[in-house]
Amino acid sequence: MGQKSVEAILEKVSNALEALLEETKPVIVEGRKDREALVNLGIPEERILVIHSGQSLLVRCEDISQGYPDIILLPDWDVKGQEFLLSLKSNFEQMGVHCDISFWEVFSTCCRPYIKDVESLPVFWDYLLKEKERMKR
Repeated sequence: MGQKSVEAILEKVSNALEALLEETKPVIVEGRKDREALVNLGIPEERILVIHSGQSLLVRCEDISQGYPDIILLPDWDVKGQEFLLSLKSNFEQMGVHCDISFWEVFSTCCRPYIKDVESLPVFWDYLLKEKERMKR
């Protein structure tokens, strides 16, 4: 990864993380490790809802839709994650919930060649910061 590439990706990821921190909508992730990753990046734990919580997907979507008219969907960005995103979005929108997928779009676009899931974001973030410092020398 070249210096310009590292800097460009770092800027996009940084901007997305800052915007995510400023958001008030809950962030819907697939599992516990995804939640832990976002907490490690500074997102308040109480704003992160895990979709795979032991309930059926439909019941979990209904529970979330009862309390939140607007949500952020952030599943993984591999092929299965993309399919899951479309399924979740469809379910929630049928329940009258507005789904923000802009953060998923940013992360999937700039991170997909290097990582495929939310749980890898903290490690990738650290890598980008270290690479930027290394290239300054």
